[in-house]
Amino acid sequence: VGRDIVDGNREALAFVRENFTRHGMIMYRLIRDCQRAGTIRRLPFPTVVAMIAAPQAMPVLAVAVLERVTAGRFFGLPLGTIARLLLTDRAMALRLDLSLGALAPAGSRG
Repeated sequence: VGRDIVDGNREALAFVRENFTRHGMIMYRLIRDCQRAGTIRRLPFPTVVAMIAAPQAMPVLAVAVLERVTAGRFFGLPLGTIARLLLTDRAMALRLDLSLGALAPAGSRG
């Protein structure tokens, strides 16, 4: 969805307008439930959201910018390779795992 918004996709923008508040409330409840259960630290909601959302959104934005301002390569890598390294479900899951690890209570971080 983030990429579609960057590209100006009207359907994606309409989807976000319609669902953003509801999805935000779902995230709020999930974060509060995790904090109550002790699986993530009790930090302010905006801090936790930033720790989770930014690592997911930035690669999407970075690839979109690179596609617009480079000649198909960045640091010697083809943009398609960069996109495959950053935008797969596996890459997203890894970033989420790293974020949740950073948010884990001090005694449980390895």
